[in-house]
Amino acid sequence: MKILLKKLFRDIRTNIAQFITIILIVSIGSFLFVGLSSVASSLRDYTKNYYHDYHLSDATVNFISLTSKKIDAIKDKYTNIQEAEGRVNFEGKQTFKNYSSALTISSFSPTSKLNRSYIVQGRKKLNNNEILLDSDYIKAHHYKMNDSIQIQINSKKFTFKIAGIIENPEFVMKVSGNNLTPEPQKFGIGYITEQKAFDISKKNHSYNQLLLKIKGNNSKKVLQKLSEDYDTTYISGLVTTESSNYTNLKSLITTDESLSRVIPILFFIVAAVITFISMTRLIQQNRVQTGIMRSLGKRIRYIRSYYLFYTLLTSSIGTFIGSVLAYFAFTDIGEAQVSSLYALPNYHVKIELQSLIPSFCLVLLFGLLAIYFSTRKVLKERPANLIRQEPPKNIKGILLERIPFLWRYLSYGSKYVIRNIFLNKIRFCLNLLGVALSFLMIILAFGYYNAMTTVVNTEINDVNTYNISIISPKINSIQDKLSNNPHLKFEKLDIQKLELGQGNNSIATTLYASSQKEHFMKVYKKNGQELSHYSNGIVIPKVYANKLHLKIGDKVRLAFSNTQQSPIKVRVTAISTQYSSKFIVADADYLKEQGVTLHPSMLLIQKGKNSNEKTSQLIQSAKVIDKDLTYTTKKDVRSNMNAILSTTFPMVVLFLICAMSLTVATIYNISSINIFDRTRDIATLKVLGYSKNKVNNLIFKENIIISCVAMGFALPVGHSLFILFINAMTTELQAMPNELPYWCFALAIVCVLGITILSNLLLHRKVKAIDMIEGLKSIE
Repeated sequence: MKILLKKLFRDIRTNIAQFITIILIVSIGSFLFVGLSSVASSLRDYTKNYYHDYHLSDATVNFISLTSKKIDAIKDKYTNIQEAEGRVNFEGKQTFKNYSSALTISSFSPTSKLNRSYIVQGRKKLNNNEILLDSDYIKAHHYKMNDSIQIQINSKKFTFKIAGIIENPEFVMKVSGNNLTPEPQKFGIGYITEQKAFDISKKNHSYNQLLLKIKGNNSKKVLQKLSEDYDTTYISGLVTTESSNYTNLKSLITTDESLSRVIPILFFIVAAVITFISMTRLIQQNRVQTGIMRSLGKRIRYIRSYYLFYTLLTSSIGTFIGSVLAYFAFTDIGEAQVSSLYALPNYHVKIELQSLIPSFCLVLLFGLLAIYFSTRKVLKERPANLIRQEPPKNIKGILLERIPFLWRYLSYGSKYVIRNIFLNKIRFCLNLLGVALSFLMIILAFGYYNAMTTVVNTEINDVNTYNISIISPKINSIQDKLSNNPHLKFEKLDIQKLELGQGNNSIATTLYASSQKEHFMKVYKKNGQELSHYSNGIVIPKVYANKLHLKIGDKVRLAFSNTQQSPIKVRVTAISTQYSSKFIVADADYLKEQGVTLHPSMLLIQKGKNSNEKTSQLIQSAKVIDKDLTYTTKKDVRSNMNAILSTTFPMVVLFLICAMSLTVATIYNISSINIFDRTRDIATLKVLGYSKNKVNNLIFKENIIISCVAMGFALPVGHSLFILFINAMTTELQAMPNELPYWCFALAIVCVLGITILSNLLLHRKVKAIDMIEGLKSIE
């Protein structure tokens, strides 16, 4: 065994390039596997413990009014309910010089068991005029402990003293309205005492929200029953597992898990392909030694162990390097990706030993299969046959030679290259597989980046065509004041928070209603055509239609958060394609016909091309009418969407670097092996007087052909694979475009061809180093 190991290390030193490239590919695969799986497992374990330790509720139900006695009655009536707690919920607002912030304020008591808060700083026990605020909101406004702040609730201003800084599992992703990323400067979470909440609402011991802890998976059934039994006071209900906070975080975990299972496997397959090619060549080199050992009585498994040590080495070293890189890269990338969107106190990515073992086992499995299939044929031969020099292969004419009018006009160099390609069909197919997988990886990287940029550009340029959005009860007066400017266009909208559907088959969302024909907040069909006429119903996003199993013409229930508005049933007149913001649009006149009372509170302003008015000047003019208004500008929308892109960009770049590295390693290794196998041919060409450039052209033209044919086979598969990839990345409430533009294919082709040419240039030295005399020596 000691002699075998010495020989193994000597052979590795002789073919160090192949050994290093296999380790490189295994390292990249292990890097992605260990990194992505560790991020997913760390996040899954953290959220499971976080939700359990702080008793996240299973459902939140909105009522018009709810007393403590009614809560006790509900708990006694429904045996599936473990805990039921009432709370008062408000929408608050803070107004600053250049902007305003929205606050979701909830009541709590020291005896609360559900949705407990993690105390970052301060104390949980509050006095009547004290408040707890989330840490991101505190940082964004540079507040400190014991600062006094003013918050407007129900058109009245109240002064609170900051008594604590908190995070809550109910709000792991703090977004408001149609925003996709947290904006802590404009939205935050607060908690006040129950007694203060009763004083503000002027309803003593009356709640408007019910938190439920439910046994098993019966949350939807309980909500359905509540909506039927308390239809006069029931407004809407939301199962926690279907809230945007929960589903977005779960989607991130699922995405990382899917990527960790699929993408590294492609790298391991390529590593197995190169191992097979390398081992096949090495076995042919060692035929005589293998025959001698067989003649001396060595068993087949003893001889095969020599090759098994090779794959054991590449698997061990590659997994170790990849895991070390994952430890340094993914701990920072993973934590940055999570912290930019989610509020998870004390979250850290942990690279554990258990994530290394599956990676090593997968690599070893693919390597062992490669070793088995590459050694199977040779080790079955008789020792006498192995000791003899292997006879030359019986070369058959290729199909092209049987077409004289084509074959006759090919140059000698072209005939040489074509014959070489078909000399070893199995190797040729494996070469194609390796390059094709590398090409597909690059397509996926560019395609994913294009999908994210499409989402961002669609939201900025196509959906939100306005320059300013103002929310105020005085929008009529604001429009009158600004209408003197002929370069401005206006659209008034009514905003309603509501529940689409009912009970266990419902979604909490926002409805925008307008009576104008020209819309500045646009929705589109799947083919990109704008949906501008919807006077006989509502338009819902495709993801909502899929989840609620709705189609055009169906009737669906709308339950408004406004307690004075009764639920209604409306017709689905169209289904829109919305990638980022999810909302419902409807014609205001249609809703009025259904008995809905509308009070427009949003004003969209679109500036004309010749408008010289600055956005800040228009906002200041509007604030003359209502100093407490809230607004959003085009710049805010752009920064919000760019924040989404910035969170995914590092992962895309990392993915692209890994794909490019795989392509370089694959093409360089395959080309290097081909050159080694054709040493005698190259030496013959040199002796015959072929110039250096001509020899190089003959050899490297084959690499170009392999790359082109591989890409030709991969192109039809590319789009289908990308659709599967995008489907794995999306959730039932978050869609992504699955179109793959031609530039992604074109750029991937340029990358592969560029890498092929680069590999050819790097291999010039190997061709030049071939000794003509040594290369021509052989036993005939």
